[in-house]
Amino acid sequence: MTEIKKSCVFHNKTPCFFVFNIKAGRAEAFERRRDCPHSDITTPTIPSPSTKSAYGTNTTPSTFPAEYRRPGQGSPVCAHVPAATIHCSYCLNMVSPSLLSANFANLEAEMNWFNQSSADWLHIDVMDGVFVPNISFGFPVLRHVARICRKPLDVHLMIVQPEKFVQEVKALGAYLMNVHYEACTHLHRVVGQIHEAGMKAGVTLNPATPVGVLEDIAADVDLVLLMSVNPGFGGQQFIPHTVEKVRRLRELLDRTGSRALIEVDGGVNLETGRMLREAGADVLVAGSYIFAAPDPAKACEELARL
Repeated sequence: MTEIKKSCVFHNKTPCFFVFNIKAGRAEAFERRRDCPHSDITTPTIPSPSTKSAYGTNTTPSTFPAEYRRPGQGSPVCAHVPAATIHCSYCLNMVSPSLLSANFANLEAEMNWFNQSSADWLHIDVMDGVFVPNISFGFPVLRHVARICRKPLDVHLMIVQPEKFVQEVKALGAYLMNVHYEACTHLHRVVGQIHEAGMKAGVTLNPATPVGVLEDIAADVDLVLLMSVNPGFGGQQFIPHTVEKVRRLRELLDRTGSRALIEVDGGVNLETGRMLREAGADVLVAGSYIFAAPDPAKACEELARL
C-alpha cells in the first residue's frame, strides 16, 4: 500500500496511524506511519485491495464495506468528512443532537440542516410522564421524523415497561433502542428482545445509579448512556460527578471485555464535552447547545472536533 503522507484535514497534524476500520467506535485496523516511534503499536491487518479505493474520489458510502463504517453510519470512519478524505486516529468522536430541543413548528427545516451536518445520529427522547415528569412525543410524530431524517435514529425510551414498544421502535427503522436500567425488572431479557428485533441495544443510567449495576450485563449491550442531568427536561445544568462516572464506566467496560460505546446526555457543551471526551466518552448528546446555536451545524462540528 502506498505510504500516506497527508495530515488529517481536521486536525492539521500527522497522527501515528490512519483509521481504516471502526467497530463499536474503536479502531480495529489502521496503517502505521513508517516512522512511528511507538513500538507498542501492533502492525494491523490492512484492508483488502477492494477497499483501498477509500482514498479515491470514486468511493461512496453505499459501496464502502460495512465493517469499515462508523457505528450506524453509511460513510467510512468519519461522517463529517467526505469519503475521499484521509481520516486519522483523532477522528473518532460522535455527536447525537437531541430532537427534544428542535423547533417543532419548523421541523422540516431543522431536519434539512441536520441531514447535511456532521452529526452521527439523531437522539430521540420518548417520555411518558410516569417514569419522568414530562411528556415529549409519541410514535405518530416520530414516524414523520423518520421519513425525513437521513441519519441513524438513537431512540431513548424514558418510559415504564419499554419492552412493550420494541416493535414500534423497530418499525421506525431505529439503529439503536435505549432503555433505562431503572425501568427494566428483567433487563437481560429486554436487551435480548432488542437484538432479536435487529437493533443495537443501549442501557441508560440515571445520575444516582452507580455503574456497578452493569457488571453482569455490560458484555451484552452495545451502548451505555449516562444521564448527566436528571431526565425529563432539556436545558438543565450538567452534574459534575458524571466525568468521574465516565472514567469508572470505562474501567468496567474494559475489565469485562465489553465493546459498548459510552454516551452522555445532559448539559453538554464545549466545556463539559471536552471533559467527557478526556474521561472516555464516545458519543455526546446535545440539545440546547446545538439547536439554540446561531449555526447548529457548526456547533455539531465543534463538538465532533473535541
